Amino acid sequence: MAIEHLDGPMQVLAGPGSGKTFVIIERLMYLIKERQIPPEHILVITFTNAAAQEMKTRFEKRCSHQFYPVFFGTFHSVFYHILKQHPIYNSCTLMKYSEKIYMVEMIAEAMMKENSYDFTISGEWKHEFLKLVSLKKNMVCSEQMNDPFFISLYKNYTEQCLANHKIDFDDMLNLCYEILKENQALLLECKERFRYILIDEFQDINDIQFHIIRMLTKNHENVFVVGDDDQSIYSFRGSMPDIMLNFAVYYPQAKQIILEENYRSAANIVSHAKCLISHNTIRYQKEYHAVKQLTGKIVVKHTSTIQKEAKELMHEIISQKLNHPQAKIAVIYRTTRHTPSLLKELYEHHIEFICKDHIQSIYQTDTASDLITYFKLCSCHKKRVDLIKIMNKPKRYLSRKSMSKEEVSFEEILLYYHHKPYMMPIIKKLKYDLDRMSELDSYGALKYLLKCIGYEKYLKESLANAGKSKDQIEETWSIVEHFKELAGTYQRIDELLNYIEACQRMEEGVSKYKNRTETSDEHDPPILLSTLHGIKGMEFDIVYIIHVNQGEIPHKKAKTCMELEEERRLFYVGITRAKEELHLFYVDELFGKPALPSNFLKELLK
Repeated sequence: MAIEHLDGPMQVLAGPGSGKTFVIIERLMYLIKERQIPPEHILVITFTNAAAQEMKTRFEKRCSHQFYPVFFGTFHSVFYHILKQHPIYNSCTLMKYSEKIYMVEMIAEAMMKENSYDFTISGEWKHEFLKLVSLKKNMVCSEQMNDPFFISLYKNYTEQCLANHKIDFDDMLNLCYEILKENQALLLECKERFRYILIDEFQDINDIQFHIIRMLTKNHENVFVVGDDDQSIYSFRGSMPDIMLNFAVYYPQAKQIILEENYRSAANIVSHAKCLISHNTIRYQKEYHAVKQLTGKIVVKHTSTIQKEAKELMHEIISQKLNHPQAKIAVIYRTTRHTPSLLKELYEHHIEFICKDHIQSIYQTDTASDLITYFKLCSCHKKRVDLIKIMNKPKRYLSRKSMSKEEVSFEEILLYYHHKPYMMPIIKKLKYDLDRMSELDSYGALKYLLKCIGYEKYLKESLANAGKSKDQIEETWSIVEHFKELAGTYQRIDELLNYIEACQRMEEGVSKYKNRTETSDEHDPPILLSTLHGIKGMEFDIVYIIHVNQGEIPHKKAKTCMELEEERRLFYVGITRAKEELHLFYVDELFGKPALPSNFLKELLK
């Protein structure tokens, strides 16, 4: 019925492994072959370039490579295509991320000089600002957007972008919406061209995207949407399940079909996933069932720490590789912040892997960099470049001009300030503190740095002065806790630094491993590492989900009922990637503090 639907709106609820791509492809063939709809009047929209390319490739294969000019694209590529038809924006180009960073830095520095703002424009801060810019353009609110500095910087940034004929992905949506509202001739042209619109993963749509779709489908309403409200997991991009749940309100004539068969997973994996997601209240009620009646493997394990979890996981992966060399295996996690231990194990055991997401190492953060630099300075590495990084953390009023040599010489620094007697005790104390740290074990040195040197007090004050959000402050202190955990594991400072350096080398080598997998033997596929957000739309024979702890899954930021329901949907997405085996790991301790298993485990295994 879904395949042979012709005119008017239709909503297809397609659960995990239900064959939604097959339905879309077959409907395209039906429209073109059976109903003689000109293919150039058909638009297929997906949410990623990879999904659009896969859909197009499968369609071409289904057509036996006979050419039919159906337009396949993402929301952004379709709207960019529309924008380029407008005389004002046809000369605009897309901004690279590096261009955004540079522009933010230039504008922010100019504003600080002009208005005497006093805070450091760090790499972290620039990334956070651009995240807020994206949220604002996608109509997602945040308390930080009320900050006067953000308001002014956002205004200057957007004006500067347009003045330079630059747009970003979020601009594509907003500008396209404004143009189609104002330019009726262009809107009519688009409506005439795209008479049949098919949208995949409809649950991921946001308000601005849906507004444009409604404009394009007004009158003919030939919109065919496929998705699963139980897999709506991108609220941080502005998407919510409400649009899908209220589809019949926007399109009263809409028909609805539910694809209830799961062709992917073993029967018990499907039944336990249903138990989990049934705890959500904001959803369509569905009765999915497995086509495969085999019993899959569901295992729950726990270890004491993340490091031991990584070792246990590696032991299992090696065993799986020996016994099932052709099996596709995924390791999934909520965030990338706990991946260093896992990546180090993979690297040391020479196991080939692919990272689906960019790994943002905690060792690249400002706080971690400060702690590492102090440890370096109290060992044998007294470099000028290192001392400059932390010489005023906390404030000591030291100038980089006091050091001319590559190796730090405190005699040179004392000589530079000989005419300022009040600086003598400050310089001598810094030297004493570094010498004292070198005499202690890793944990003692870290404690001395935080309490006696005063880095903990400095960090509290700098976080307060920078206007960091509660979540950002918690994230910063979690980095300190991570170092306490490491310091408890590696007693000697040189061992701790060697471990961190190994993690950093391994993270730099991730791209090398990606390149190696391009020619990998398909009979021995690499392990795929991904966040829960990044894994959607994929399937694997064996799935490991790690760190299934309260505060991780669900994330500690999830406070409201709606936020907890999205976290449950996110976990549901991870679980339903598994075809035959599902392994769930949790730990007893995170950042040196007791950790509890996720409440979702009880719901899943009920």
